[in-house]
Amino acid sequence: MNDRSALHRRLPRAPGPLLLGLCLAFGAAPAGAGEWAQCGPLALPEAPASLPDALSGDPESVHIESDDADLSQEGTSSLSGNVHLQSGSRHLRAERLVYDHESEEARAEGDVRLWDEGVFVGADRVEIALAQERAFAERARFILRDAHAHGSAARVSLEGPRLVRVEDGRYTTCNPGEETWVLEAGAIDIDREKQVGTARSVWLRVHGVPVFYAPFLSFPLSDARSSGFLPPTAGVSDSNGLELGASYYFNLAPNRDATLGLRWLNERGVQTAGEYRYLMPWGSGRVSGEYMADDREYGDERAALAIRHDGAFASRWSADIDYQWASDDDYLRDFGADLAHSALAHLPQRADLIYSGSWFRVRGRMQDYQMLDGDIAPEDLPYARLPQLLATTRLPERNRRINFAGAAELAHFDRDFGVTGTRMDLQSSLYFPVRGPSGFVVPKLGLRLTHYDLSDVHSGAEDSPSRLLPTFSIDSGLHYERDLALASGSFVQTLEPRAFYLLVPSRNQDDQPLFDTGYASDDFAQLFRENRFNGADRIGDANQLTLGLRSRLLSSSRGEEIASASIGQIYYFRDRSVTLPGAAREDESMSDIIAEGALRMRHPWSLRSALHWDPDEGRPSRASALLRYQPGARRVINAAYRFLREDPQREHEELEQVDLSFAWPVAREWRAVARWTRALHGGRNLESMAGLEYDGCCLTVRTAVRRYLNGGSGDHTNAVFLNFELKGLGGAGSPEAGPALRGISGY
Repeated sequence: MNDRSALHRRLPRAPGPLLLGLCLAFGAAPAGAGEWAQCGPLALPEAPASLPDALSGDPESVHIESDDADLSQEGTSSLSGNVHLQSGSRHLRAERLVYDHESEEARAEGDVRLWDEGVFVGADRVEIALAQERAFAERARFILRDAHAHGSAARVSLEGPRLVRVEDGRYTTCNPGEETWVLEAGAIDIDREKQVGTARSVWLRVHGVPVFYAPFLSFPLSDARSSGFLPPTAGVSDSNGLELGASYYFNLAPNRDATLGLRWLNERGVQTAGEYRYLMPWGSGRVSGEYMADDREYGDERAALAIRHDGAFASRWSADIDYQWASDDDYLRDFGADLAHSALAHLPQRADLIYSGSWFRVRGRMQDYQMLDGDIAPEDLPYARLPQLLATTRLPERNRRINFAGAAELAHFDRDFGVTGTRMDLQSSLYFPVRGPSGFVVPKLGLRLTHYDLSDVHSGAEDSPSRLLPTFSIDSGLHYERDLALASGSFVQTLEPRAFYLLVPSRNQDDQPLFDTGYASDDFAQLFRENRFNGADRIGDANQLTLGLRSRLLSSSRGEEIASASIGQIYYFRDRSVTLPGAAREDESMSDIIAEGALRMRHPWSLRSALHWDPDEGRPSRASALLRYQPGARRVINAAYRFLREDPQREHEELEQVDLSFAWPVAREWRAVARWTRALHGGRNLESMAGLEYDGCCLTVRTAVRRYLNGGSGDHTNAVFLNFELKGLGGAGSPEAGPALRGISGY
């Protein structure tokens, strides 16, 4: 029987599918499978064309074509010469194939090649037990197209539809011929049901050099989370010396997980850390903690705890919790990773309960702070609110009709030093908005009552002071537009003048404590506020007029704001007598001129700036600017400047800083990253960082050297971070390395 056309046969269909195990075992994409754009597609060898009978026949049948065949319905069938087996979309090519009808076993030999959806396997020999749904491939190589993975093994066992075992195998997600890293293991078990791989006796080789050994290693096969050991961490710093860490991840449920780990610090000892996260219908949150039984450097046990929750647990009810605690004042300075953490003066401890009604909103709050800066004077420590109740109206505004707005607060303020007590603050206002397409006028009349019940007041001071103050304001503005044609396209330019008049009578408020009140921030929006103070302890007297002007440039086609500029100033018609303790009466006839601008061109420049100009002294009191050059998503250069003139009235020390940073490619797949922050006033470096990132097809390596001012100690801390990620497998190194590089603004 040498006529090839006469050798199409249908063998009896075995109960177990021949190729099902192999197809599903390697068909799931590993986590991060969408990151292979840099690698290009991993092509499979071209599959043979479908057999004629398979195109129109039963998809459950097995179709075989060969040059020569010895067929038997009850015994053994032998096929040879360009054997082509097809079952559905699966194809197998081999030189020889033997099928035993009684045992339902088949053996293929001689350049065996197997194709399925996104999978290719090549082997010298394949044995298949159809009834048991098992298959064995010897001296095999494989390609997983969707996972961008390939490898080889002395033996591959497919044990049922769930488990695939690779013995003496190699696995990588790099392009063939460019294997930057390879995982070599004595055994790799691939559990398709749990979508996790586990390897034993594992060597990780980078450019052929063994860099890591583990007796056991687990890794995900898909985006689904799974329990297992996380990659180790490592780093070096002045305060802790060499740091090594290991963690285990618990996938408790689709909406809950936890992590438990150990961290060894050469200079201090062993630290235990844990984290629990949840996502429930009633809210999401995280509980994390750290504990060190004996810090050799510090001489005592140390710990930290953080609880964060946010969510709605019933109709109209929600909760917001932010609680942080550390065992000692030096904890963040010793264990913080940068200036932002080490310089924290306090940790928040707050819990809010909110009810949102149809026309009002009520918030109940318990708030305290753990102070970390021992140099703060007792009289300057923040007050705890135990408790605080806030209520505000949520009424829709009605145009050309009288509207009402109100707010109420009841709070008890407590601390160990100075005056304590309860404050009640009631606000109400009536306003009549007249709004149209070209402008608006909003006259407003308000009344505010504040009452205190105080303890520990000075001798002769009032322990129940009260204040009743009316306010009157008129806010008005116009809106003009014109079409503007420029070389870069067509635009709409707006011109928006605004005038705001405020009248508040003067009342002596020196008998009132300062629980939570200070000067409001100075910016363009502050020019149009009704009170120059934050908080209810001081209501600033006023007889003033604010004039402002804003202009915007909008894209006609996209509606996007391309540029904006604002300028404004307050004109005072009388001196301001209400001040904070120790501050002098304010007698200037004009405020600073405040100007702000932003320019957002498509490519590649953007600019944001602000200037506060003191007209009496003819010099700036505050200035800031951020210039950014960003021609691409991962190419950016930033230059920032900030200046703040000394102001004893508002307890501002002089500040002048520059912040320079960039992230830029220096070669194919290589980027340099750096940041430098320096205080010009005092001539001191605050933080500096330099790093290098390699982002290749299958491997990302980040390294950074950082030096930053360590909080209140005034000393600098030096640290070295190293992080590498094996795409499709995992990463290792210091967890701070990635955030350190991503801290570059715009990167």
